Amino acid sequence: MPGEQSNLKSNSIGLPQVVFQSVTHMAPAVSLAFTVLVAAGFVGPTLPLVMILALIAMVPVALSIGQLAKEIPSAGGLYGYVSAGLGKHLGFLVGWLLLIIEPLVTPLILLLSSFIVGDFFNTYFGLNLHWIAWVFITALVFLVLTYRDVKFSLGATMVLGIYEIGLFLIFAAFVIWKVGDQNTVAVLNPSNSVMGSDGLFKGVVLAITALLGYESAASFGEEARDPKRTIPRGMFIALIFIGLWYIFLTYAWIVGIGFDGFTEAATTDPNLIATVGKEFWGGASVLLTLALINGIIANGGAAINTGTRVMFAMSRAGVLPKMFSKTHGKYQTPHVGVLFQIAIGIVIALVFGTIWDPITGLTILGLTIGVSVVLVYITCCLACIGFYRKKAVREGGKFNMLMHGVLPSVGVIAFLIPLYKNYVPLPNWPNQWSNWLVVIWLLIGIVVVMILGKKRPEALSMIEKTLNH
Repeated sequence: MPGEQSNLKSNSIGLPQVVFQSVTHMAPAVSLAFTVLVAAGFVGPTLPLVMILALIAMVPVALSIGQLAKEIPSAGGLYGYVSAGLGKHLGFLVGWLLLIIEPLVTPLILLLSSFIVGDFFNTYFGLNLHWIAWVFITALVFLVLTYRDVKFSLGATMVLGIYEIGLFLIFAAFVIWKVGDQNTVAVLNPSNSVMGSDGLFKGVVLAITALLGYESAASFGEEARDPKRTIPRGMFIALIFIGLWYIFLTYAWIVGIGFDGFTEAATTDPNLIATVGKEFWGGASVLLTLALINGIIANGGAAINTGTRVMFAMSRAGVLPKMFSKTHGKYQTPHVGVLFQIAIGIVIALVFGTIWDPITGLTILGLTIGVSVVLVYITCCLACIGFYRKKAVREGGKFNMLMHGVLPSVGVIAFLIPLYKNYVPLPNWPNQWSNWLVVIWLLIGIVVVMILGKKRPEALSMIEKTLNH
């Protein structure tokens, strides 16, 4: 295409856009409805306590990633950080995991859309299309959001994110005010967990998945203004704000339904948002459903923005085909990666949705993403230790044991536990596919990096050069 380039537009986005890239990638409304509330079967009305514990566990990981972002601005994001901290081979493997994480978010959201959006249009407009039609319609929306200039796509993301977060905050505040003396601190008592301490722990593991995504802004290291400050600040602000948002919202849902009846309602009602919304807002509850659909659209766009930039960085390093390092002559976005990721997302969504069904398909994809992200987080914490130890030796400075030693180590331990729980015991079929997909993908990546190391070592060496851009 005439005018194609191989550079992203520098200094094109500021702190607000970085924050909302992370926020929308966390998919607050979607995660709240389909991930966090799954924990209700284990913890019942102590869900706010579970979210508090999950947020605390995530803090050392976020700080470790933020410390790396201060020194290593790169479009490769986490892939670039691990390359700098642990070497090009492990950096490649993290990039390899990111190549399954971000592209799988697209088909997951496409399948989710086929169920949620399809049900909405059927209920309110009598438009009953096959789920495959909604996959293609949603994919077209994603294309519009991500193909154009990054300011356009991130600007759209900010508008959608403000609407979603603001509406749910207003609703939660209204519920808490309306229930009056039914407000209670019993939600913070661990003895109220329906499955005891074991259930509380499992609930924390599930709640952690709702916080995933804040680190996605790391891939905008080349486009952000003053990235060494903007990226870590943006990620941490997004994590803390949405973590508190989850705590506030889960509390509102519990007191809105009733402390004693929450567990049964949350484990039997597939659309708790609509149920609580109708009870307190009546017909206006459709706004909450629209906010959920908005979350689907925003999350899909954010995933493509992040995934294509990872492909961009790996392509520029010579690991992926050169076409993925081309940027659009007018919009300066990695348009080839956008088109490729959307096309692959459609194919995966259709295959998984047909072999099983849309809900089972998105469940398997979600579990696959979750296990992969935990592995990446653990590696990033180790990279923080490795990078700053090498920096201290190279520059003769002092190694900050707290920020670059203790906190990353706590992060490693915090995520080794959920990783273990995902494999012992293994999930039932077909969800068990998620565990083996990650193992197979990682083994393929190890083979690829070994081959590249022997036959094309210059390709792996090019990874480190991305850190200087």
